[in-house]
Amino acid sequence: FPSHDKRQGPACGNRIRLIGLLSFIIFIPMSLRKIFIKISNKHDLYYRIVLITASILLITYFLPQQVKFKYDFSVGEIWHYEDLRAPFDFPIYKSEKQIDVDRAQIIQHSSLYFVKDTTAYLRAVEEFHTLNNDKNFWSKAEVIIAKIYNDGVFESTRNANPVDGQQLFIVIGNSETPSEVNSLVNSNQLVERVTYELSKENLQNNPALKNAIVQSIRPNLTFESTLTEKNRQQQLSDINPVRGMVRKGVLLAEQGKVVGQQEYEALS
Repeated sequence: FPSHDKRQGPACGNRIRLIGLLSFIIFIPMSLRKIFIKISNKHDLYYRIVLITASILLITYFLPQQVKFKYDFSVGEIWHYEDLRAPFDFPIYKSEKQIDVDRAQIIQHSSLYFVKDTTAYLRAVEEFHTLNNDKNFWSKAEVIIAKIYNDGVFESTRNANPVDGQQLFIVIGNSETPSEVNSLVNSNQLVERVTYELSKENLQNNPALKNAIVQSIRPNLTFESTLTEKNRQQQLSDINPVRGMVRKGVLLAEQGKVVGQQEYEALS
């Protein structure tokens, strides 16, 4: 028996290896057939993927490369090249610094809106009567109060501090009436305005009357932040990024001449 096992050992091993090799040879074609069947079932999808990829590669290949400006120049230097003229119409865009200046101007000088209280005059007259019992001056005082309220009285704040030339709008109900800061009365200037009105009536030397009028008047204009901000944002969005236009054929740079700031901006 031992000698029989020795003779059969190598032969048995060869048969096992042969069976394994045959199984491997059979398995590979079966796997390839499965892969081929899957590809065949989805050939439309794969075809589209290949077509799209090829199209992208072709488009990328034939796109023109970035155009590089062949001139080297800066402000204050001599233009060493031939005369350069605009080949076509093109805009000159503002720099970021210029746009920031435009934004700052709008924020500082954009229109301000104030809502007018039309009942303030009646309250002021009533309060004046309680402060001054001399009815001989009531009619003149009421006229002065009416004039001041007709112009409008506002209290200057950080957000509502109009400057000369700034456009203002007085809102009464659904109507908006344009006005100017010089037409309004700042509460800080109320004493001066009342004194001026009294002087026209030769009553400037009546301190009790003046104090009663001043104390009875309250601001009848309230700053309207919502309308003001809406208008400001609209103006900011309307900022034109174009500073000017260069027409075809215009001389941009002349040989032998110094490149100035204007020429530099047109060439940049």
